[in-house]
Amino acid sequence: MTEIAAILPPPSYPASVLLVPAAPSRMPCDAEFRPWLRNCLARLGVSSRQIALAADLSSNSVSHYLRAPDRSISLCNAHTIMCKVHEIAEKQSVTLPGIGGRNV
Repeated sequence: MTEIAAILPPPSYPASVLLVPAAPSRMPCDAEFRPWLRNCLARLGVSSRQIALAADLSSNSVSHYLRAPDRSISLCNAHTIMCKVHEIAEKQSVTLPGIGGRNV
C-alpha cells in the first residue's frame, strides 16, 4: 500500500450503486429469460414499456422482445433490464422468482 492510499478514506458510493445485483455467472437463454421477465413484470405491476423506459431503451423494445419468440436481446440490454427489475422489486419488497430453477 502506498503512503497516499494509506491516508485516503475508502471511496463512498451512493446507496443505489450498492443495490444493483451482480451479473449472473451465466446469462440465461431467451427461452428462460423471456418467461422470467413476463412473470416479474406481472408480479411488480410494471408494463414492458415502463421497464424499457427505466432501462433507457426504446419504449417498444421490451414488448417486441416478449411478443416475438424469434426476437433476441443483447446481453447488455438484458443485464440492464434485469438490474431495473431487481431495483423495482427491492423498492416494493417483492421476492422475484429464479431463472431456469436458479435464484436471482
